[in-house]
Amino acid sequence: MSLEDAMTSTRKSLAEDIRCGFDLLHIDPSIDLHRNLSSNQMLEIIKELLASCTEEVRRAGLDVAFEVGAEEQTAGVHSPVEFEASLQKLALICEGEAIPRPIFVVAQTGALVKETCNMGAFAQNGSGPERAVLEDQVKKITETARHFGLWVKEHNADYLPSSVLARRSVLGIGALNIAPELGVDETRCLLDTCRELGLHREEERFLAAAFESRKWEKWMLRDSSATNRDKAIIAGHYVFGTPEFSDVFGEITTAGARRGVDVPAKVLNHLKRTIRRYLTNLGLIGREKNLDETH
Repeated sequence: MSLEDAMTSTRKSLAEDIRCGFDLLHIDPSIDLHRNLSSNQMLEIIKELLASCTEEVRRAGLDVAFEVGAEEQTAGVHSPVEFEASLQKLALICEGEAIPRPIFVVAQTGALVKETCNMGAFAQNGSGPERAVLEDQVKKITETARHFGLWVKEHNADYLPSSVLARRSVLGIGALNIAPELGVDETRCLLDTCRELGLHREEERFLAAAFESRKWEKWMLRDSSATNRDKAIIAGHYVFGTPEFSDVFGEITTAGARRGVDVPAKVLNHLKRTIRRYLTNLGLIGREKNLDETH
């Protein structure tokens, strides 16, 4: 697509999201297939999309919040100086266009997911003086965001060690994205269930659909030793919305019911255990004796 066509398509997509009831939307134009965009070019795109969305929200009489990001995630931490300059420009854009400021802004915070582990600076240097330096940088970033009325949202927070998670609230990070880890957990739970129930055909159909989606490619390490099964597990959640998976899941659920196994409830309880680790370490619920601290 040309940029013009891509923008038209994106406006329509976001407008549909708003009409369907989404109350938080993420706008991030950092990846362009044809060129490397400058920060000013990305901010110009963000301005156009925020203005378009604001018009749609007002027309529909809804309450929708936004998060913005303008840089592809890396393993390091954002430069506080560069981050402040970007937020100053964003604030001027919102004032000039008479549009509300976003609630969240995405920043590089030393977290980066590859395959099924965190390869960011905190996971690799999560103790000693190195962590103190990293924490100081992140604290400056979050304080800058709060100065502009924004919260930092951390992407790629999946698989972070509990010792690192326990410090995220202290550092002022407002939200975490851990969707890929939850997707992998759900996929593994379903595959384990297939094996327990002897559903080899359903297991293979699920794995084949996930592998053939090739959605695992963006997550792989450069010198990966992952098997095709590993890759399929990484991509499993990308096919949850397909007719193929719907058929497979229906067969797994039916077979489980015959054996007295409530498959949806089993998956839900499995995910709760992962979510509980985050909620506990972020101080949102009390610490439990049996909390999994193995990460």
